[in-house]
Amino acid sequence: MPKSPQSSAVAIGSRFTRTGQPWKVFAVTRVFERPPLPPHAHLVAENRDRDETTVAVNVLLDRRFFTPVA
Repeated sequence: MPKSPQSSAVAIGSRFTRTGQPWKVFAVTRVFERPPLPPHAHLVAENRDRDETTVAVNVLLDRRFFTPVA
């Protein structure tokens, strides 16, 4: 199954902060698709092994919720 353009925009190792929380950096550890759901990314906070979340890729790319880290 081909990857969607959105899931291709996020790769393992990509880093993001939650908007309004620039001190907490999350790294993408997995990107997956399970139709009929949209593509999702699993993130783990750097230096905080137990702080993890899974979000839809479109939410991850929405600047209202997350900001990419260079």
